[in-house]
Amino acid sequence: MPKFKSGDHRVDYGEPADREAEQLLAEQAALEQQAAIAPGTSGDPNDSMDDFPTLRDAGESWAKAANDKPQQAGPQARRTKLEQQAADDKQAADDKTEAVDAAELPPEAEDAIALVFAERHAHELRYVNTWGRWLSFDGSRWADDTTLHTFDRVRAICREIAFGGDKPARAVASAKTVVAVERLARADRRVAATVAQWDDSGWKLNEGEDDNGNL
Repeated sequence: MPKFKSGDHRVDYGEPADREAEQLLAEQAALEQQAAIAPGTSGDPNDSMDDFPTLRDAGESWAKAANDKPQQAGPQARRTKLEQQAADDKQAADDKTEAVDAAELPPEAEDAIALVFAERHAHELRYVNTWGRWLSFDGSRWADDTTLHTFDRVRAICREIAFGGDKPARAVASAKTVVAVERLARADRRVAATVAQWDDSGWKLNEGEDDNGNL
């Protein structure tokens, strides 16, 4: 009988050549060579064919892996995703700010009084930090607050809250509290304004909405 060696085309003919066996050996060697480079195999040509999946199974596994691979998003899709993420982050930050503002602070706390002041007077007061002064709307134009009317408005709110809170009324309606509330209110987005928001006359707000939502 001829002796066969896996992966070798040579045959030791001890008897007359068996052409059928030689053809079988050649086919086996070809299959081993192809299986050695098929995805998912070891790549060692000396491995037995029993250790490799059939070519059909290997091809099916390769095709399935290619189909299951997530599709790479194009530049436009990535941009859209980033823009959506930025919008979500901004919304989350705004929600957090509103939650902090709406937190149950004691009504007589300085920050709580400043929030009430800004809500009540946002339609008629603006503070321009560059100029270092408050402006008040008289119904037709904006004018400098040259009589400390803003402080008087803060005092009124402090007195109002002083008699309904848990802290001593004298502490809430003190000059220290009034000054602190006025300083906190300057930074409130509802009343804070910039020089660029005013027209050339200096006494009228530019038309349109600014970054703070003011007209």
